[in-house]
Amino acid sequence: MYTQNIPELTQILLEYTPVAVAMFDREMRYIAVSRKWLIDHNCSEHSLIGLCNCQVLPSIAQRWREIHDRCLTGESHQCEAEKITQADGSCEWLKWECRPWYDTNAEIGGTIFCTELITELLQTQQALKKSQARVTKLAANVPGMIYQYLLHSSGSIELPYVSHGCRHLLEVEPEILQQNSAKFSERIYPEDYSAFIESMSISADTLLPWLWEGRIITSTGKLKWVRQSGRPEKQPNGDIIWDGLIIDVSDKKLAEAQLYQYKELLESLVEKRTSQLNITNTQLQAEIVERQKAEAALRKSETRFHKLSANIPGVLYQYVLCPDGANYFSYINAACRQIYELEPEQILDDSEVLFKLIHPEDLANFYKSIQTSVETLKSWNHEWRIVTPSGRLKWLQGSSRPELQPNGDIVWDGLIMDITERRFTEEERQKLVALIENSPDFIAMATLEGRGLFVNKAGQKLVGIENIDQVRQSSLMDYHTPEDSEFFTKEVLPQVIKQGSWQGEFNFKHFQTGTLIPIEYNIFTIKDHKNGQPIALATITRDITDRKLAEEERQKFVSLVENSTDFIGIATLDAQAWYLNEAGLNLVGLDNLEQFRQTHVSDYHTPEDWAYFQDHIAPAVTEHGRWQGEFQFRHFKSGKLIPIEYNVFLINDQKTGKPIALANVTRDISERKQAEEALRQSETKYRELGLREQLINRLASQIRQSLNLDQVLETAIQEIRDLLQIDRCSFSWFKPDTTPPSWETLKEAKHKDFPSLLGCHPANKIGPATEMFLKQKILQIDDVEQFHEPIHRQFLESLGIKSEIVLPIKTRSGQIGVIVCGHWTETRPWTDSEVELLQAVVDQLAIAINQAELYAHSKEVAQTATQQAQKIENTLKELKRTQTQLVQSEKMSSLGQLVAGVAHEINNPVNFIYGNLAHASNYTEDLLKLIKLYQQEYPQATDAISEKIDAIDLNFLVSDLPKIMSSMKVGSERIREIVQSLRTFSRLDEAEMKKVDIHEGIESTLMILQHRLKPKQFHQAIEVIKVYAPLPKVVCYAGQLNQVFMNLLANAIDALEEGMDKGLLTTPTIRITTEMQENQNIAIHIADNGIGIKPEIQQRLFDPFFTTKPVGVGTGLGLSISYQIVVDRHNGQLHCISELGRGTKFIVEIPTTQAGDT
Repeated sequence: MYTQNIPELTQILLEYTPVAVAMFDREMRYIAVSRKWLIDHNCSEHSLIGLCNCQVLPSIAQRWREIHDRCLTGESHQCEAEKITQADGSCEWLKWECRPWYDTNAEIGGTIFCTELITELLQTQQALKKSQARVTKLAANVPGMIYQYLLHSSGSIELPYVSHGCRHLLEVEPEILQQNSAKFSERIYPEDYSAFIESMSISADTLLPWLWEGRIITSTGKLKWVRQSGRPEKQPNGDIIWDGLIIDVSDKKLAEAQLYQYKELLESLVEKRTSQLNITNTQLQAEIVERQKAEAALRKSETRFHKLSANIPGVLYQYVLCPDGANYFSYINAACRQIYELEPEQILDDSEVLFKLIHPEDLANFYKSIQTSVETLKSWNHEWRIVTPSGRLKWLQGSSRPELQPNGDIVWDGLIMDITERRFTEEERQKLVALIENSPDFIAMATLEGRGLFVNKAGQKLVGIENIDQVRQSSLMDYHTPEDSEFFTKEVLPQVIKQGSWQGEFNFKHFQTGTLIPIEYNIFTIKDHKNGQPIALATITRDITDRKLAEEERQKFVSLVENSTDFIGIATLDAQAWYLNEAGLNLVGLDNLEQFRQTHVSDYHTPEDWAYFQDHIAPAVTEHGRWQGEFQFRHFKSGKLIPIEYNVFLINDQKTGKPIALANVTRDISERKQAEEALRQSETKYRELGLREQLINRLASQIRQSLNLDQVLETAIQEIRDLLQIDRCSFSWFKPDTTPPSWETLKEAKHKDFPSLLGCHPANKIGPATEMFLKQKILQIDDVEQFHEPIHRQFLESLGIKSEIVLPIKTRSGQIGVIVCGHWTETRPWTDSEVELLQAVVDQLAIAINQAELYAHSKEVAQTATQQAQKIENTLKELKRTQTQLVQSEKMSSLGQLVAGVAHEINNPVNFIYGNLAHASNYTEDLLKLIKLYQQEYPQATDAISEKIDAIDLNFLVSDLPKIMSSMKVGSERIREIVQSLRTFSRLDEAEMKKVDIHEGIESTLMILQHRLKPKQFHQAIEVIKVYAPLPKVVCYAGQLNQVFMNLLANAIDALEEGMDKGLLTTPTIRITTEMQENQNIAIHIADNGIGIKPEIQQRLFDPFFTTKPVGVGTGLGLSISYQIVVDRHNGQLHCISELGRGTKFIVEIPTTQAGDT
């Protein structure tokens, strides 16, 4: 169609070809077009023949005209993608190719354009890239190892793909596993390998998800627990491919589930498919096929992503936090429906809907964990609770890794998992273990192969097994005789494996005696709750030795059926009643068989139970021939439900084997149920009694071990709160002497969220309840709102208390105290047993308080006696010290008077001599001048004068006489200085405090001790180094301070002389340093480089009469008196710093002024 002079065959080709093609003449007018061209370019049905292309496709006409002109020269051109505007105004992406066509004369007659719309292909590629980026990012942040596991129909195994997560999980490079899948099998723990193969076989046979949990050994020898999950897909050639994930669940065994990241699988798969889109063929038809492959690859990739996302056990998400505080979820998978009960769109529209589900008690920690991740940019791992829209409480675990974006956003890609089951599984497991261990029945588990795994204590005792190791070394056959083992192997075990259980009477063999033990054998399979496949054998078996003996006796007289205590009945296949024994009639309240035969099986059950019978029991009986389990009958007269052990089975024709009737042997288990309930209640009761007894014993032990009342009270209230599970428990004393009287709360144990009530509470706010407590009456309030007394009710309501119980305590001294137990969160009835417990605790506390009071009284009496004895001892010491001081003071006073008297007596003649020496010196000088003048004037002396001059050696006399006068002056000055030093040291004229120069007192002391500082026959001179700082005059008792300086310097000289005697010193030195301190005190340091003082002696330096000097040399009072002068008289400090072999330093610190000084 739309052609000029074209053969009919060509016209058909243009009509039906899937290629958009147009043929132009040299002027680019249409000569021929295909139907596909008209459709792709939105051209109308009218003929394009003869029209110029600029009239049809004006948007691209100019460009194509240029290409057309080039092709007229023999060239060919093509374009992979070009955007055009269609005739209807829409925009499309176009791929085109232009070639010249030749006429019969081999001349170029025009061009042929072939085009293909690739808009959808480009959109597909863009979507694929976005999907690829998202998948790559999510895969990089999901922990674990992603894999493709290929099981060939021949039985060989291959790992086409393994993510880089295997490096961390298995410590093996992915290339090694891909090249040799056996490397993976080698990593599986030997004991878990059979389970691994079995789980894979089951998944391959049933095409159910492959779930396996077991242990692996890494390349470095680490043992890890892993969980593997994969979904199988059977290929047309019979191969089976599992796409799945292996995660490290080692922490799950320690109650923490973690997933490791996987990254590369989806990326490589998407890249593989994407690369296929870039391969094009020169043929147009191949390009169309390639586009279809790309679209298929996108669908497959998206399907694979959704498939993997659906198989990952949790919510994959991408969460974004902006710098301005805004936050949102940019992605969340469909698993949020199961975990959060919310649609993904709800969460994507408003992220707050997730945070509103967080349990209020966990909200603060949840936000804190996010804030920590924001601040540190470290991985976020947290566990919290949520309350779903349907009211279900769930535990969740989240893990993700933050990534800071260039714009300041922080993005978390991670996984949220529901760990509710794990949280509660451990608690349920512990309950189950306790139930099994305390059961009197034989309860055991074994592998499907019959190897023993576990037997409870009652079971071990029954068959004579000594320990669990013996159980694990035995098999099921060891529990039976050879004949019973053969029956068990051929009949029992196949039925258990096939039907899931077998019950009947059987025999155990005692391991030690070989005695046969008749048993009621109930053996069944334990199935995997995920795939329903059996994973172990278990049995709950009862010793029926006694029952067997009774049955044997009973069978001697009556038949089993007529005399059975069980309900034994028969009905037709359509459930019409036919026979029932006497016990059955009595059980359901029927009078006779005639009444029974008018009933239907449905009449024995409630409508709900009958529906269950039809839906579950009847099909099981039809299929397996029997059904056994616990059920219930309805009593015909009272309508009461009777718990039963229901055993329904088919009676088959012995000839044909076809079922002819229904029968059941049913046992009334009402008593057993009541016994079980009673047992549970008894266990609960005795458990509570045990806990209470433990509390009383602990308190009694605490009282025996400690008389510390505070410790006993703290222990008691904390134990009460923990045992009764209440919000607060406290202890208070009644204070009647305060105004107004009050209750003082001393100790409390409370929930951390509640405020403290420690302190005083006026009694008038508590109300008449105070009178009750004073009369030793217990106050018990189960519900504050129902309490009749208004004042105390208002007091409790103001504190938010909903339930309270108060027990008073009266001590032997008459003090009144109370134990207060309160509950804030909800009303809490107080049981009689709890009141009894609290009363027992109060009795123990009363004993503790009385003992503490007796102890305190005796301690007080003992302390008083000790204080009196100490006071007497101190008085004696003070008297002795005072006596010593008086003696020493009298001695020093006498010495001072003597020194002052001597100084005074010496001072007068010395002053006379010193005062006349100047005149005598002048006179002598004048006489010498006169003699010299005579010699000058009368050089010729007479004989008598010359003789006298020679006799007296006049020249020597003239030269030596001035020297003698000078020496006499120096001597008199020395005597004056000594006298002044004696007067300064004695200070008899300065008995009261006055300002003095400390340096002057030190110098006077050194002057007096000068004779000891000079060199002696066996001692070197002692060098005194003085480093004086500018000091103000100090208010002090100058004479007493001089005595301190004398004692310290004399001791220093003694130490140096002792060191020189022992040959330990070569340069004996005393260093005296003065300084002004920041606290306006002055300090005098007197240090020597002697032998030092031992540490044990340093502790007694200032004790009166303590001395290390020989008898008769020292009195032991010098340092003691010095200490009293400095510390007591001057409010100063006297320190000693000494080290053996390094010398000793005494530091005197006194204030510059004294209190009360004027």
